[in-house]
Amino acid sequence: MQIIKPHGRSHVEQEDSGKPKRILRLRLDPDKPQDIEEFARSHDELVIAQWISAIDKIARKPAGEDGATKEQRDFRQQLGEAAWALLEEKKLLPGLSDPKLSDAKRRERKEHLKKLWEWKIHPYGEAKYEGKPDKEPSPKGRWYERFAGTRRIARKIHEHLYFAEYRIRTEDVKGKGLIAARAQSIAKNVLQPGNPAYAGGLGAGWVAEDQKAYEAAGDVAQDVLEAARVREEVHWRVTASVAGKALYEHYARVFRGHDGMPLPVRDIVAKVKAKKKERQSKTKSAGSAGQGSSICTWRSRTATPES
Repeated sequence: MQIIKPHGRSHVEQEDSGKPKRILRLRLDPDKPQDIEEFARSHDELVIAQWISAIDKIARKPAGEDGATKEQRDFRQQLGEAAWALLEEKKLLPGLSDPKLSDAKRRERKEHLKKLWEWKIHPYGEAKYEGKPDKEPSPKGRWYERFAGTRRIARKIHEHLYFAEYRIRTEDVKGKGLIAARAQSIAKNVLQPGNPAYAGGLGAGWVAEDQKAYEAAGDVAQDVLEAARVREEVHWRVTASVAGKALYEHYARVFRGHDGMPLPVRDIVAKVKAKKKERQSKTKSAGSAGQGSSICTWRSRTATPES
């Protein structure tokens, strides 16, 4: 379920409180920042996509290019009609009641969204199941039992998305709806400032020695820019691989073993964990926390200096 990529890009900004938060900038209106949760609730096409995602888990679609059985088609049709009626009843599609639109524009908008809805309910079109009659797939998805047992499946989907996210195979629910949970998860997916764990902090930053070691290996941003310019001069596409190559080469200069070869990432991760564990042990025995040592401490013991 994609929330950001089909509509724009996200990046981190500082809130008034000083905390970092990820926000959305739409492809069609990049100058106006958008709150991700608000956008997930108010953008008609995205609301529909989230409802369909839930329906697909309850009412199974045909696999691959197989057509639908009568049971699959009927179940998805009934559930689709009930869910659409609820979307209208609860005014969950803002475009259908936007006061800025004329009546004609609202009717046009509703027609567009209804066609989109019907296509997503039956993405297989008129194709019919042509497999063996005794091996027809079940119309029930893996979440069917969690939502079924009542004729109010559509209302359960509404509760699941907006108020209390369901858990599969249990009657327990989470503290907020799935739309809010997804959006808040994206918004909070930011690097926290402050010293990293291996240096005794809780953040994702670097200590001064790390910064110095990284800069001593060269200007990786300039390397990416130069590589992109070279490709543009010969009219080649500038893809993510350009940045990937420059970053890997920079990594190889920063983290090298005694044999001159780049250290495997797993080795670096293991050493960071060991440093963190060592620091926690020292802190516990001393009864107080100190500044800790930099990742560069172990780097200097294992890495070969630049020639």
